[in-house]
Amino acid sequence: MSAEKAESAWVGILNELEASVPPMPRATELMGAGEPGSAPQPGWRPPVGAGPLPPVLAERAQGILSLIEERAQQTRAVQREVERHRAALRGSAARGTATPLYLDSSG
Repeated sequence: MSAEKAESAWVGILNELEASVPPMPRATELMGAGEPGSAPQPGWRPPVGAGPLPPVLAERAQGILSLIEERAQQTRAVQREVERHRAALRGSAARGTATPLYLDSSG
């Protein structure tokens, strides 16, 4: 495969990978999504026959990797927030008082 064809192929691969990165998660999207980390996440693999990443695209590929890592950190932070909310709700339900309770979800 010529260098030009390899670069063109990798541009398409990186475009597809970048488009698959989800937006920043919100707590409401994760509520009811099951236990954190319970859903299997398929790993990404470059298509067979793509050849090595052309050096000219290394910076872009690194940027996409950084974006994926950032989204993973954001998702973990939102999962922790959801778990705090769930724990607060479980705690208030366990008390079983007849008096309505208000939850301070901001602090």
